[in-house]
Amino acid sequence: MPQKIMIDADPGIGDALAIAAALLDPDIDLIALTAVAGTVTAVQASRNLQALVEALDPAKWPRIGLTDSGQILKELAAADPDLQGWQQRNRLLNGPEGLGDWKPRVADLHHPKDAVKVMTELAKQYPQEIVLLTLGPLTNLALACDRDADFLGRLRGVVCLAGTVTTAGDITPAAESNVHLDPEAARVVLKCPATKTLVPLDVSQRVMLTFEQFNRLKLNDESRCGHLLSQLISFDLRAHHQHRGVEGIWLPGLTALASITRPSLFQGATMAVDVETDGLLTRGMTVFDRRSSPSWRNNIDVLQEVDVQGVLDYLFQITLPSIADWRDQQTVFQRIATYQSADMSPVGEVLAASSITRPKRQPSNGEFCCADQFRLQTKPILPRRERNETPAAPAIEGQISSSDRTTSTAEHCRPMSSVMTRPPDRNAVERMSSPILTRAAVRATDVVHLPVACPGNRRETWPRRGTLGWRPARLEHW
Repeated sequence: MPQKIMIDADPGIGDALAIAAALLDPDIDLIALTAVAGTVTAVQASRNLQALVEALDPAKWPRIGLTDSGQILKELAAADPDLQGWQQRNRLLNGPEGLGDWKPRVADLHHPKDAVKVMTELAKQYPQEIVLLTLGPLTNLALACDRDADFLGRLRGVVCLAGTVTTAGDITPAAESNVHLDPEAARVVLKCPATKTLVPLDVSQRVMLTFEQFNRLKLNDESRCGHLLSQLISFDLRAHHQHRGVEGIWLPGLTALASITRPSLFQGATMAVDVETDGLLTRGMTVFDRRSSPSWRNNIDVLQEVDVQGVLDYLFQITLPSIADWRDQQTVFQRIATYQSADMSPVGEVLAASSITRPKRQPSNGEFCCADQFRLQTKPILPRRERNETPAAPAIEGQISSSDRTTSTAEHCRPMSSVMTRPPDRNAVERMSSPILTRAAVRATDVVHLPVACPGNRRETWPRRGTLGWRPARLEHW
């Protein structure tokens, strides 16, 4: 059963890749996406979340929660030079809107929902079933705890991409950005008695996607997934090379997501943590009691080791199928185009190719003819051994050639019996377990032609069972 997950994010490119992976992973039931101000403003974060969902168009759309917490960051940035420098670096690495040079157009939601309200409602609806993944500041979680004291207790677990253990911070020498932007909220959440897992910088910055690994994906702009990933990753790789001198990009969000779906790739320990909120130089620092005889009570699980290649393999496993589906169809269509120029071709391969459909053309005046999609289907196919013995078969009535494609499609629409030379082998067809016919299912000596659909060729006019042109029920979807 897929794991129900809510993601609270401030989507720059790194978070966007994690969200895209969650939408594509069949083992994840992404029920909600909530926006928080961080890498981008609260309004921009909401628009980016909506753009990602619309671009990938999953079978089940998650609920989207909005927030208005951006004013706090503006006030902090005015008095914090470290925060100003961090925001400037983010604009260089993620683009002015957070998603590189990809600028999708999205309409405002008619009935926007507050992020905190979405969180608390879903926690009550699915008690002990949801894992909450936070990829940004913990502002929304702290507000949800204020609204509902049992909010974290209703969750199956909380995974926070935040903090550092032994490494330096990314916004100040001591603090990580997701904690530094709202240390008060981070302290409330991290010290709350609940099942929590922390993914610190020590682990998240070990997973890097290099140029060579990116080329392994062989992304293509013709598919939804390929177009999105190509736009985001290409920009991020160029930006890191230009502004940071790094030949690759870190994948912190994907690492945090993999800790939920692939826990065997990680090792950790239970530790005690607190957050510094008042220090001039250490504000937002996550402090762990690592003494030989600790006096603090353990309150969180902290990841310490990660299988880097395993996380990258996870990315390839969930993205390549979405791209491969498109490539398989294109390969089939290329094979069909190749077969159209040949006199003969194997029966099984042509029928296997015909199991994939393309958008049907709608001619004027309501006419329609499926022969425009697979013109080879109306061409007689002879076995290989008869190619040199039998002259080329004459054109069948209703066949469309390259010379008369401009004529009206109604002139080529004929009843099914006029294009079916002989019925298929009934026993062979009934033995197949899928709609795709192979050479094992249909003998090479069978001449099989699919009916040409047109307004006059309705189901009630098809020949009866046992007569010329009879068609088994399993071929009805053609």
